[in-house]
Amino acid sequence: MLGITISLDETHHIKNNIPLYDIRFEKVTNFHKNIASVKNKNCAFFINKEGKTLFNRKFKKTFGFYEGLASVQDDEGFFHINEQGEDAYKARFAWLGNFQEGKCVAKDIKNNYFHINTLGKRIYKQNFKYVGDFKYCLAVAILENKKYQHIRENGEALYVKTFDFVDVFHKGFALAKDKDGYFHIDKKAIAVYKQKFLRLEPFYNGLALGKDLSSNDIILSEDDFSVRKI
Repeated sequence: MLGITISLDETHHIKNNIPLYDIRFEKVTNFHKNIASVKNKNCAFFINKEGKTLFNRKFKKTFGFYEGLASVQDDEGFFHINEQGEDAYKARFAWLGNFQEGKCVAKDIKNNYFHINTLGKRIYKQNFKYVGDFKYCLAVAILENKKYQHIRENGEALYVKTFDFVDVFHKGFALAKDKDGYFHIDKKAIAVYKQKFLRLEPFYNGLALGKDLSSNDIILSEDDFSVRKI
């Protein structure tokens, strides 16, 4: 929320350097839709801006609201609640992420990862070693052979090739890594330049920070993919 921050000791919220309420918690998180996830030693729950407990419910773990739903854990497992504090569905999972683009990462008791919809239903049949959040309708997935790919919303691969690592697509490019180093690929899994790097970040306003193969700090330009040592 605008103007509201977390105290340095993370026990309460402040605005203009003034505490919002008198009570203190073991740990608080940011407000989402006027609701914050907090925890004490034996339980986790939600509060409003006055520090008052919401929903009259307590959990083992709570997380923030994203797209109107929050991931929580009780004795039966992980699930989501809505902004009224009601269960969004009956299913329970071994772990859950947060909703992005109407989909959420889930893990079952066999350590399979996949995505669910807001009704707690799988959106595809495939299982993965791990999956990330969807961004622009694409997600990072780790396959059974521990190689990385991007997948579509139906769980199918965006391309055939696999990598030692890939990151999310950002403005048409994604970081990838093979045996020779890091580089950027397009959505056809084609490297957009010939260089490889020891370390590399995503482009930020046209520039990417990294290290070349000689461990020099460099900046890579998105305009012409030129490299400048710093």
